[in-house]
Order: sequence, then structure tokens, then C-alpha cells
Amino acid sequence: MWLSVVVKMWLAGVKYIKLSWRVFLANFSSEMSFRLSFFLRVVGIVIFFGGQFFVWTIFFNQFPMVGGWTSKDLILVYSLYLFSLSILDVFAGGVGDLSKVINAGSLDYYISFPKPILWHIAVSKSDVSSLGSVVLSLVFFIYSSPLDPLRILLFLFASCFSIVLLFNFLVATQSIAFFIGGFDQGASAVRHLLAIVSPYPFSIFPSPFKYILMTVIPSFFVVTLPARLVNNFSVLNLLILVLACVLSSFVSYKVFKAGLRRYESGNMVNVRL
Repeated sequence: MWLSVVVKMWLAGVKYIKLSWRVFLANFSSEMSFRLSFFLRVVGIVIFFGGQFFVWTIFFNQFPMVGGWTSKDLILVYSLYLFSLSILDVFAGGVGDLSKVINAGSLDYYISFPKPILWHIAVSKSDVSSLGSVVLSLVFFIYSSPLDPLRILLFLFASCFSIVLLFNFLVATQSIAFFIGGFDQGASAVRHLLAIVSPYPFSIFPSPFKYILMTVIPSFFVVTLPARLVNNFSVLNLLILVLACVLSSFVSYKVFKAGLRRYESGNMVNVRL
């Protein structure tokens, strides 16, 4: 019985991965119809994140260690966050616009389809230009330490947890728009706040703020703990990350479903054909 359930889940997962890849290819083809605009966006992204990296390099040249972190530690955290966020934007960029879709009353379009609504919203948008920041994040990671196949595998493994946690964080915060009208700006601000605090050494924050970075703005679980997994693999840290992913998935799903029931019971449903 359990084996059949596992097989069905595996087959369903493979099916959705294939379908997501096809949607990405369609979005990629659409982006390539405006190649100059695409390459200019890629250049802009590389300049933006490269500039931030340059500023941090100058800072650590003056202060070799901050809160127990060296420049190598910060580069690892920065590259891990940039890689995870960019992968999410490339393959599930629609989740970042969930609050806008809700406020615009455009969720009706996705409700009319048989596929899972959240999955459909997530893959409906692909920021293909973020492929530039994916490559840039890998360059940062290689710069942070000598090439080591095991370390590269650990980086990719840890980034899987970061991607899941980022996805759940965005779903939960974006779903607040179900309950608070016009929250799309607030959801965007919360996302930018996570991006701001993530590269900073966790140890420099005062104790009250550390609790916020482990709950409301979970940068500790999104980047700090996965970075520790790369630097010094620990079964305990792995179990904590697994638990954090399971718990955040449960919370984000419940918040989204509660909001969706509220949306469907309101007067905004108007299916587009």
C-alpha cells in the first residue's frame, strides 16, 4: 500500500517537473523574441549584484572579520541566497506576483483550470533574465573557496532547502493579500527586507532581532543554516532544515488555502473563458 502511494507521488512529481520545464521553455522562447531587451536586463542584473559584491569586498578589506564571519563566509551566504532566489525566479517566478494577482481579481483565471492553482500561478511567469544572476552566484561561490566536487554538491544540496524555504515564505507573505486588501506593496517590502538582512552575519544582530530572523523574516533558515551545512556538514543541521521545510510548507499551504476559501466565497470570482 505504502509502496503504491510512493510510486504515485513519484510519477506525479515527474509529470509536473516535465510540465514545468515545458512552460519554462515556452517563456524562454517568448523572451528570446526581444533579445536585446533580454540581454540588457541580464547585464543590468550582473552589474547590480556585482556592485553589491564589490562593496562587500571593500568592507572586508578594512575589517577582516565581523561577528566571527570572514569575507569567504559572507560570499558563500550571498552566493547561496542569490542562486536560490534566481532559480526560483526562473522556474517559479509567478509566486512573487501572487498578491498582485489576488488584488487584481485575476485568480479566477487559474481557478478555472484543473491543475493545482498554486503550481499554475508559480510557473506562469519565468524571469529568464535571472539566469544571469544564477551564473553570477556560481562565480561568487567558486571565488569563495577552491574548487571541490564535494563542496559543490553540498552547495547544490543546501540550495534545495533554501529554494523550498524561500518559496514557502513568499507563498505565506503574498497570501496575506487574501485578508488585507492592497497588500502587494507590503509583500514586496517584506521580500526586500529578507534580501537586505540575509547577507549580514547572523551573530551581529541583537538577541530580540535574532528571533525575528528565525521566524517572521527567516533568513537564518533560508541562508545561514544552509551555509553552515556547506562549510561543516552536520546531521543535526540537516534535520533542522528538513523540519523547517516541512513546517513552513504546512503553514504556507494552510494560509494559502484559507485565503483561497475566503476569495472563492467573496464576490470577486468571475471566470475568464
